[in-house]
Amino acid sequence: MGIVNLRHNSIGVSVKSRMFAWQDERRNHFRQPALKIITSKEIFMTRPKSNLPLSPTRRNILIGGSALAVSAFAQFPGKAFAATIDADGFLELSIKLTGHSDLSADDAMKMLQTFKTIGKGDELTALAAGDANPELGNEVVASWYSGLSPDPDSEEVITYTEALMWPAMSYTKPMGYCGGGTGYWADPPES
Repeated sequence: MGIVNLRHNSIGVSVKSRMFAWQDERRNHFRQPALKIITSKEIFMTRPKSNLPLSPTRRNILIGGSALAVSAFAQFPGKAFAATIDADGFLELSIKLTGHSDLSADDAMKMLQTFKTIGKGDELTALAAGDANPELGNEVVASWYSGLSPDPDSEEVITYTEALMWPAMSYTKPMGYCGGGTGYWADPPES
């Protein structure tokens, strides 16, 4: 193959330099393996390479702005209703969670105050507003069934005889609590 040594063509690029560039591409092409096996890690873990960490395109600016707006309102329900939960609201939430409609309003007020003291007032408000928080819901139900304070560092008993564990265990009664008149245990239990 002969090299044409024209000084410049109509575009102003040397034909000789274009021919050498073409030959270099051809050599590099044949040095590449014909078939490359791609692993699943390469398929799922590769990212497009970019010189800039974030390119200021219109799409990236809109996505960033949308993410910022969503994150600003992510805590909205809990903070918006934080001041509205009271003992009655907590009592309604407790009735809904436990399924018992005969809960004491005084005990509800004590439990709510303890939940607020340990910093879970906003979470309770969000739970009452409909947010899903199964862990907190379980804590509320556990406090009603055991009668103990929801504060894990406290040994306070909010209610003992009114705790929901006693109706759940119909075969027994609270210790130290009279089950009836003198000799009530002599009669067989009702079936």
